[in-house]
Amino acid sequence: MVKGGRIFISTLLTAMISLLMKKRESIYVVEITPAEGIEVGKTINISITCLHALKNFLDFKLQRNGTTLVHIQYSRKKEKYLKLNTIKGFDCDLPVDNIGYITCWKYKPTCNDVAAYSCKTLTTASQPKIMKAKSSLKHLQYVKKFKEKGRQVRTFSCVANVGAPFESHVEFVWIVTNHGKSYNVIKKENIPVTSTCYSLVSSDYNITTPIQDDSVTNITCQTKFGSFEFLAAGYSEVKLVIHTINIDEINKQLQDTENGTYLTQNGEVVQIELANQLRRN
Repeated sequence: MVKGGRIFISTLLTAMISLLMKKRESIYVVEITPAEGIEVGKTINISITCLHALKNFLDFKLQRNGTTLVHIQYSRKKEKYLKLNTIKGFDCDLPVDNIGYITCWKYKPTCNDVAAYSCKTLTTASQPKIMKAKSSLKHLQYVKKFKEKGRQVRTFSCVANVGAPFESHVEFVWIVTNHGKSYNVIKKENIPVTSTCYSLVSSDYNITTPIQDDSVTNITCQTKFGSFEFLAAGYSEVKLVIHTINIDEINKQLQDTENGTYLTQNGEVVQIELANQLRRN
C-alpha cells in the first residue's frame, strides 16, 4: 500500500511537472499540512510545498498574506542558492534546479499562521492557499430537565470550537429518534466575532416527551466537524455516547455539572452515565 502510494505520488508529480514545462514560468502551492488545519498548542509544525518550473530560477519568496517570510536568491558568484532572509520562525529547503519543489515549514504554529500562503519568483507568483485552524466539537451537554403541563422537558446544548477562516454561521443538525421514528431539525447558528482564530458556537435544543414515557430517546448533535449522541431512557436516566470525526484526543476532559455531564475531545466511542447513576426501568 505504501509502495503503491509512493508510485502514485511520483506519477502525479511527473505529470504536474510535464504540465508546468509546457507553460514554463509557473509556480504553484501544491500542498499545505496539516490539511485539516492548525490546532494551536498541539500542532508540532506546519509545511507549505511549492512546485515550480522556470527557465531561469534566480529568486524565490514564501509569503504569508503578502508578507515575505523566506527569501532565497541564486548567487552567480558563489554558484549556489543563498537564504537572504528568514523571519517569524519560517524556513525552506534550498532549490536544486529550475524544475522541482521547495518545502517550507515552521514549528509551533500560532493563530498568526492561520493565513493565505503563496510562492513568488521574479517572473510569476502562485495563487494563495489557505492554512486554516482546525474545527472540532467541544461538547454536548445535558443542561437541565423540568416538568411542564404533565410533560417532561430536557434541554441539551451542543458547542463547536470553530476555526478560522470563519463563515457566517455553523449548521447544527439535531437528530431525534424515538419509537423507531426519526426526525431532523437544522439550526444555523451565527459565529460570534472574535480576535483569535477560534470562536465558540453553541446550539440549544429542547426534547419534550410524556412523563410516563420510559422509552429510549436518541438525541444526536451533528456538524461537519463530528457528532455527539445522547441516549435518554425515561425521565431520570441519561447516557452520553460519543461519535467522533477528526477529534484526536481520548478522554481529554470529563466534567460533571450540576444538572448533567459532558465529555470533550474524545477519540473513541465512549458511553457515560450521569454521576448520580439514576435508575433503570
